[in-house]
Amino acid sequence: MHLRSTVVLLCLTLAADVQAQQPSIPSAIFVMRADGSDLRKVAEVAGHSDHGSPRWSADGKQLAFDAQSETDGERACFVVGIDGADLREVAKGRFPDWSPDERQIAFQYDGADGTADIYVQNLDGQGRVKIAEGRSPRWSNDGSALLYSSRNLLRAVDLLTGEDKSLLPASIEVFDGFAWSPSGDQVAVVVQAVADGPRHLLVIDPSSPQKDPAPRLVSKMDGAVSFSPDGKQLVFSKAGEIHTLDVVGDAKPHKVAGQQDKNWHPSFSPDGQWVAFASSRRMALSAPAKMAATGRDKRLEELRRHDKRSIVWSVDFTPDGRTVVMGGALGAGVQIWDLNTGKTRDLGGSGMLVHLFPDARRFATSWVVQTAHIIDLESGDVLREFAHGGRIWAIGLSRDGRKLLTGGLDKVIRIWDVDTGDLLVTMDAQPDYITRAAFSPDGQEVIVARHDKTLAVFETSTGKLRLAMEHPAALWGLAVSPDGSQILTGTGGSLTGSLAGLNFGEGTDNVLRTWDRQTGKLTREMKGHTGGVFCIDVSPDGRLAVTGGSDGTMRLWDLSTGDELSKIGPGKGIVACVRFSPDGKLIVAGGGVARIAGQMVEFPNEQIRVYQVLDAKQQAPAPADK
Repeated sequence: MHLRSTVVLLCLTLAADVQAQQPSIPSAIFVMRADGSDLRKVAEVAGHSDHGSPRWSADGKQLAFDAQSETDGERACFVVGIDGADLREVAKGRFPDWSPDERQIAFQYDGADGTADIYVQNLDGQGRVKIAEGRSPRWSNDGSALLYSSRNLLRAVDLLTGEDKSLLPASIEVFDGFAWSPSGDQVAVVVQAVADGPRHLLVIDPSSPQKDPAPRLVSKMDGAVSFSPDGKQLVFSKAGEIHTLDVVGDAKPHKVAGQQDKNWHPSFSPDGQWVAFASSRRMALSAPAKMAATGRDKRLEELRRHDKRSIVWSVDFTPDGRTVVMGGALGAGVQIWDLNTGKTRDLGGSGMLVHLFPDARRFATSWVVQTAHIIDLESGDVLREFAHGGRIWAIGLSRDGRKLLTGGLDKVIRIWDVDTGDLLVTMDAQPDYITRAAFSPDGQEVIVARHDKTLAVFETSTGKLRLAMEHPAALWGLAVSPDGSQILTGTGGSLTGSLAGLNFGEGTDNVLRTWDRQTGKLTREMKGHTGGVFCIDVSPDGRLAVTGGSDGTMRLWDLSTGDELSKIGPGKGIVACVRFSPDGKLIVAGGGVARIAGQMVEFPNEQIRVYQVLDAKQQAPAPADK
């Protein structure tokens, strides 16, 4: 996890950094669309000049920046909403940068003796911790590492292990404002090898020291750079003008249109549609109405919570949307929750995984053991048992309820006849663990997510492999659109121990992807999660997706645009399962556990939560008693 127990700030200060090169003139923080249109002034701190280093929060709702007091010359870090509201000072220092979970900010603090140190602290000023001696911290997108410069060296420190390494030779002067790529496999940095010589924009691999990297651009640019969310472009300033540049190729920089006066320290928004920057341009404060989080015509409103008395690994709705079936931890069993009355029934058993049949009278279930069961919803009686033979991590039901699939840690997929109990097809010799599996809506294919970073599509009748799609990380989340045209996948860290014990790493690729089921073509990537995308569901009309992750957040997405419409959290525990109600008006989320300092810790208040899916301007009805 990303230092989740501490919220922190890092700020770096030195007289010879890029920001100090800006003239001491009135300035402010602005945003504009990436094409230069829709310019808006977001913040100007009274009694301060030299505003700079704007950085977006992961949800695109806030900016962190710094400014210099005109009274004592001291710099301070501020946070402001993108609508200009809630401006507040959060630390003395400069170069603020958000942690991916938005609980931390990094900043540089300049001591009276001329030294510069990097600190982390809570947004409320508490929990301040020194990380290193250095300047200009930049957090990796997965929250595991910080870039910074120290004694003219570009360095990266692993916040989990404490490993600290230099990325460039000491003979190269490093300018502040470097940046990680979204995937974490590249770093952009402006350097100068010879005093008063040309500046080189480098794009390097942070996994190993670079001896003589070739420059992407040679120019008199400023030091601050920022990657676009897809990692394909950089934005930077040169002679007071903002430019964009393709990361790969030899195309020349493109100057963003509509600029006036001096502009510096540009930063791409999380969706890539906006650029925040500092400018000397004089204009009145604006109130941006619809910015980084584009297309927000839906939002989530919490309706009620439920303490199941154990971690909830899976959930399902009855067809009328009135009842939720919840799978629990080993020994905690399955519980039935009536949303109208609030009453619950305990069925016992070992129901980590649950799937309701179309008749709503039975459900399929298993708990990382070698058998799956069909259970009577009313009595809790076992109606049929299926001996898979290895530990099961994935089960699925065909839409007509006549076929059951099982797959798991034995790397084998089996398809069963529900009525007779007969084994119909075996798909063995899989390269790695089966993490998720589902039937296509027409029942003709089985879609399988695997720990080896591949998504596979098999013919149900023969078990023959038809398609395989590669991913950058292990697959956890899996869903199929109601019309069967799209497959949705969620990635995260690899398994390091028992799945039942939640022993898996965070990884760096925490992305929701959509794929064309027929061709296997990648159609969209949706970024925002800072931990593994552990669970996915698609709304009945196929327009929305909901995801839950190990970062403790649940996110609502517009599948037609890829926009993140709403975010809940982060909470303290993983969001392990999400499910739309049959009418698409509700979402139930389960979870409530996290591994902290090597120990499993449960959070009962997060075990089950129900949310309403509302239009952005719609008033939520008063919730029923919880």
